[in-house]
Amino acid sequence: MITSALFGCLFPSILGGAVIGVMHLLGTADMGSQATSLWLLATVAIVSPLLSGPGFLVTLPVIGLLLQRGWYGWLPALGLGLCIGGLATWLIENQLAMPFAITGFALQRWVIGRLYPTAV
Repeated sequence: MITSALFGCLFPSILGGAVIGVMHLLGTADMGSQATSLWLLATVAIVSPLLSGPGFLVTLPVIGLLLQRGWYGWLPALGLGLCIGGLATWLIENQLAMPFAITGFALQRWVIGRLYPTAV
């Protein structure tokens, strides 16, 4: 479960770093607003573990309980992402927290399903 939380937390950061690396290799500084938007999204993805890490830590006991009962499917994972994303959106007053939280919990659920298929 910790492995899946780390994957869900760090994957966006790794992906964002790769996108920025490719952008530097391609020299996209002069490509205009599309490149700027992509750079901004990649930068937000890189720093997203700062916000998603505490959210995963808070919900690990709930996820453990749901896994024990066999109730941690896609709907509970997305519901937890929605709840934590809503809380983070309210706390930091930025709507970007919601899609990142939902995506992080969906990634975590996918990893748990791949590593421990009998648990879900």
